[in-house]
Amino acid sequence: GLVAGDLMRVRVSLKEESTAVVTTQASTKVFQTRHNAWCTQLLSCSVADGALLALLVDPVVPYARSRFRQRQEFYLDPP
Repeated sequence: GLVAGDLMRVRVSLKEESTAVVTTQASTKVFQTRHNAWCTQLLSCSVADGALLALLVDPVVPYARSRFRQRQEFYLDPP
């Protein structure tokens, strides 16, 4: 799980005609924060022409008084 101040950054880059499956082990739990600190999760994926990305993640479970930011970016090569 994530606690106040955590930063999780994941970068995935697929080359032409490649395949990747990205999964999680379980749901992402976001625990109560103190001092108004945020937890942040960043995902950046680059997918080249002809590549296949299967993103199969479990849900995020925020607990009471937690603070969570998430950003997902996908960069696709034109066909």
